[in-house]
Amino acid sequence: MSESIQQELLMVDPQKLFASKKYRKALQQTMHKFVIKKQMDKSATKRLSQQLNDFIHTEAGEYIQTHFDPNYHLLLPFFERVVFTYCTKIVDTVIV
Repeated sequence: MSESIQQELLMVDPQKLFASKKYRKALQQTMHKFVIKKQMDKSATKRLSQQLNDFIHTEAGEYIQTHFDPNYHLLLPFFERVVFTYCTKIVDTVIV
């Protein structure tokens, strides 16, 4: 999927974009990197996964639409940064 198609989907239907194989894989890889870095146990990982999925289905589209600037970022790496940052927020406020 080209960058221009990704950006168009972000504006028109972000849920369809985030449901694509490319973004689901990026979400899982980013969460896995975070879990390894924080050395989380399985129960915390499950809670993180659930809250992250809720975030992707509710707030992520609007947040990324608002903050993404195609002049400075590619969309997929920006998405990964948003996911990693949100994981940090979840762990800092809820899980730990």
